[in-house]
Amino acid sequence: MLSYSRTYCLARVLFLALALLTTFGSSFSSLDTHHHHYHQLFKTTTTPWQQPIRRTLRHATQQQQTSQDLLDTFESWFSSVAPPSAVHGSIRHAFFGNLRGLEWTASPSSTPSAPVISVPLSLVLQSDIQDSTDKDDWDSNLARQLWSECLLGDQSKLSGYCDFLTQGRQYLPVPLSTAPNALRHWKKEERQALQQSTAGKKVLELELAQQELWKTKYDKGTNGNDNNNMSWEQFQWAMEVVHSRAFRGNFGSKTGDHSDQNTVLSLLPTVVPPLAAAVGGLVYVQSTPYPNDVVLAGLGALAVAPLVINLQSSSSPSAVLLPMIDSANHQEDADSKIEYDPLTKCFQMSIGPKCLIQPSATNGDDHPQLCVSYGKRSDAELLLNYGFLPEVSLCSDDVSLSEQRARLADAFNQRNY
Repeated sequence: MLSYSRTYCLARVLFLALALLTTFGSSFSSLDTHHHHYHQLFKTTTTPWQQPIRRTLRHATQQQQTSQDLLDTFESWFSSVAPPSAVHGSIRHAFFGNLRGLEWTASPSSTPSAPVISVPLSLVLQSDIQDSTDKDDWDSNLARQLWSECLLGDQSKLSGYCDFLTQGRQYLPVPLSTAPNALRHWKKEERQALQQSTAGKKVLELELAQQELWKTKYDKGTNGNDNNNMSWEQFQWAMEVVHSRAFRGNFGSKTGDHSDQNTVLSLLPTVVPPLAAAVGGLVYVQSTPYPNDVVLAGLGALAVAPLVINLQSSSSPSAVLLPMIDSANHQEDADSKIEYDPLTKCFQMSIGPKCLIQPSATNGDDHPQLCVSYGKRSDAELLLNYGFLPEVSLCSDDVSLSEQRARLADAFNQRNY
């Protein structure tokens, strides 16, 4: 057994290592994967985001265009291509009014500490984000990847996901919208209601600017070829999917690299130094009754160096489409966490109690809805890309799209006067 003095020395090594880790780690808190950068397009002079009194949902609601059979088919497909136990047994797709999402059937009093959904890297579409400006082509690259998979039909590795997004309909001439109340779909008379406020006029200008930017990216992708067999309308559909469903962050994953050998090699620089420091520290404190604090500090620095280096050399941000995970609707204060695990080669989602929205008696819901946070979103961005606003109920089946948009316009004007 180690003597008391040697145990004390090892404790000092651990303390110094933790102190170094705390010092360096605080510099990298911006790498939180479920908070995302704003695009300059969405920087407005409107009122800052107001934390909703009531939890709200991400997707624009619509009449129930997708049957439960389609949801079951998607779940069956995912279970056939994902690892065993990739989805927690308490998670399933369901409708909340006419809004589809994920349902949590277990007790809402506690949530598991382990990840509840794992998506293999082989099922992920990914695009690097080179810079934070709107001119970056990460979104159009991801949109073209998605459309290419759709055109492959049953031969696509994402065939079930494509069928799910297109709601089981034919891809041609263009699939049904995944965000039917997004501002780009509003009729001229429906847009008039937004002219009543300065913020409303601004968001209309932003929508026009967004369409011009998308058209530029569409034309840029042509380059004398068939533009991935995409029409302008199909490109808009794919961009809508990307902007309403993609997660952005520093995940440290590359979909183009599936080598087990590379995974092991990438982990060696992280694992070997701490092990060497531990062995060296043990030998050192056993060899001398009076260890030098400078040597102990050096061993502690060696132990945490791989983590510090890894944080400093983190890969560039990327955007990913994550089947099954992106079925969860957006809730800003949801304490969800999405990470990439290089050992399992899976994107994993963990949840906390704030991810669960209690069932609504008016909608006849039996279980809580499971939500995920996409980070902060301004009212302008919610209206542009998602087609919903906090505290604006659109879930009733008997409310027309025109009435839903009238409610959204009225709420936007009041919230951003």
